[in-house]
Amino acid sequence: MIKQVNIFCNLGIIYAKLLDWNNSLIYIQKAYEIDNKNTKILYWLAKAYYNLKKYDNAINISKKLNHIDKNNSLAKLIIKDSLSNKKFENEKSKKMYQKMFT
Repeated sequence: MIKQVNIFCNLGIIYAKLLDWNNSLIYIQKAYEIDNKNTKILYWLAKAYYNLKKYDNAINISKKLNHIDKNNSLAKLIIKDSLSNKKFENEKSKKMYQKMFT
């Protein structure tokens, strides 16, 4: 099991380095299904969600990571950036819909 977790995690990281966030997410999720308390897996999972603009998922995973490792500044940064980007996306959508219905 441990080897399998490492293989999935490493494949996810390789795809992340290639900026292929969809494939990265697939492999990191497989690793997460096996070990959902591993801080490395949680970080890369949050990062994949963030880069795919799934901000709620990124926030939830980062909070779980923060719960395990209170000093993880990267998790705090993902939460902050996700909240900021989510707000921006909501405002952008709101403006678009206002134009459609005016």
